[in-house]
Amino acid sequence: MKLEVTAAPPTVTTAAIGQRSLSLARTPDGRLLLVGQWDALGQSGDVRLFNLNDSRALTMVAGGSQAGSLGATLPTPVRVRLTDALARPQVGLVRFTLPSGQGALDGEGPVVYRLTDTNGEASVSWTLPGTSATETLDVEALGVGLAVTATADAVATDDQIVPQVVAFGPASGATDIHIGSAVFVRFNQRMNESSVASRISLTVGGALLGGSLDFADEGRVAVFQPAQPMAFGSSCVLRMTAGAVDLDGQLTVGASTATFVTQTQPPLAIQSINPPAVEGGAPVVLAGKPATSVPLAGTAAFDVHRAAVQLD
Repeated sequence: MKLEVTAAPPTVTTAAIGQRSLSLARTPDGRLLLVGQWDALGQSGDVRLFNLNDSRALTMVAGGSQAGSLGATLPTPVRVRLTDALARPQVGLVRFTLPSGQGALDGEGPVVYRLTDTNGEASVSWTLPGTSATETLDVEALGVGLAVTATADAVATDDQIVPQVVAFGPASGATDIHIGSAVFVRFNQRMNESSVASRISLTVGGALLGGSLDFADEGRVAVFQPAQPMAFGSSCVLRMTAGAVDLDGQLTVGASTATFVTQTQPPLAIQSINPPAVEGGAPVVLAGKPATSVPLAGTAAFDVHRAAVQLD
């Protein structure tokens, strides 16, 4: 039997317990009823809990949307409040569940049960799993059909991410690459430059080609500039061997390569300009490979000035 004194006039409702009872007890606030039953010898029996509250709303109080590093406990416990139609706190049993089964609640596991306190609130601490993912936490007030959901992003920090090659330039399989192009390797982490320099190589037609190495994007991109043009129509291999170190001391695992082909030789190919910059009137040597034995003549533009060119 339940007496609702807030109604006008006050109302009395009843509900069947569903079993014979030898003992009845209620909580001080009158919202929970404990019903006990045991056999004639008093050796076995059971106790059932009946919820007599008038809950109408389950709301998220704190911790509903957070982010944290892998395996870490979120800074704010997930807290919910159970109230009636007049926003008064209600006593009830709340179930917290991690549907993925990953992570832990209050260090116990993926499912825990909590009774609300005098403020109608229940909370748990949420420890994230060890893999990157967006996790959900389902919260349900049992017996009254009320539920809310919290979310959290498990995000790996730099010291938890193993460095690896994520892109080459040119990409593997590329063709018609200009012979004077620089090439690059992109990593997912900021790298130790000296460890990358000792493990990057470029071969052209099977021969190792020297050059200079620069870095961009805070050490995530290694740019290799060949010391001389690559040969026309050649198969080139840009290789990064294992063991390069990121700034957190973690090593790359396994070698990575990209194979590409340079452009075919054009009818007139200028291979170098020496010197690359001079004052007006000074001679400049253009070294190239014309595809014909007939002497050619023409003009070349240097900044805004034009000069006669004789190719022999």
